[in-house]
Amino acid sequence: MALGVAGTEVRLGPVSAGALMPALLDALAPLPAGSGAPANVRAAADYPRACAAGEREGSGGFVAALRAAGARPAETNTVVRAVFGRTGAGSSAAPCGSRTGGGCAGPA
Repeated sequence: MALGVAGTEVRLGPVSAGALMPALLDALAPLPAGSGAPANVRAAADYPRACAAGEREGSGGFVAALRAAGARPAETNTVVRAVFGRTGAGSSAAPCGSRTGGGCAGPA
């Protein structure tokens, strides 16, 4: 899927597998941290880079990559707890329709 934003519409088209969620996250406007324990990390470059560092060096590499990208300590700690203390996972799906009225849904 390719992702584009036109006014209040989000438009999707073909994209390679595994690229939908980063594309969806990249379409969102950057926001300041909210109340509680928020974590804002740019998905396009910072998060995948941190994940690669985490695979090589463990949580220390993950933290160092996020901090080098400008993530605040509190945000970094929240993301580390979410990623390294994870006990489950979720999924995302994208519905679609055809010109003939048929529909489909598949994992994103």
